[in-house]
Amino acid sequence: MKKFSIAFILACFIFSANAQNVTMESVCEQLSQHTHTTGNFEQIKVIKKMKNRKIKSYGTFIFSTEGIYWNTKKPVASTMIINSSAMTQISNGKETVTSIEGNDTFKNFKNSVDAFFANDLSNLKKNFKIDFKFAGGKWTMTLVPTGKKMSSKIKDIVMTGTSDGTTSEISSVVISEVSGDSLTYNLSNLKYLKELSPDEKKLFIFK
Repeated sequence: MKKFSIAFILACFIFSANAQNVTMESVCEQLSQHTHTTGNFEQIKVIKKMKNRKIKSYGTFIFSTEGIYWNTKKPVASTMIINSSAMTQISNGKETVTSIEGNDTFKNFKNSVDAFFANDLSNLKKNFKIDFKFAGGKWTMTLVPTGKKMSSKIKDIVMTGTSDGTTSEISSVVISEVSGDSLTYNLSNLKYLKELSPDEKKLFIFK
């Protein structure tokens, strides 16, 4: 019983010591170690002009060094794929490709997402004022756009997740717009892959 108690106290001490070292830098560094992440998402869109009506959708995603794959399965099937040069949207059998070049707002937003998952904080700080908080094993990072174009549309982006000091996960992203609308993404069933399958890699190749 005494051995168990000593081991338990030691484990708690180690966990506490690690938790106290959780910083924005450590979270981003640990998240960047996951080069390919898959999972499920719940999207909640709140529309202010419609009396804060909530529209929910569900699907699967891939966050990768190749890009972002967002596959909405219900209530209406659609797909969004973002790679280094463009965004492709597929809905009702129609495919729309939007080049990132020439669209400064979208380009800056994508670069900021890439910077976050690549642990490139210097680039992230170019476009956002950042506030980081950690308590009770949970972290919150609030990004407030500093550029005129992005700040004219986006009020802030709040990301939340968990960390034990050695590993970190992201669990939700809330994008609040200046209009009063908001988008919430709740992420679950996260899996970390060493590499994508050949079929998954093809998703990020635009014709």
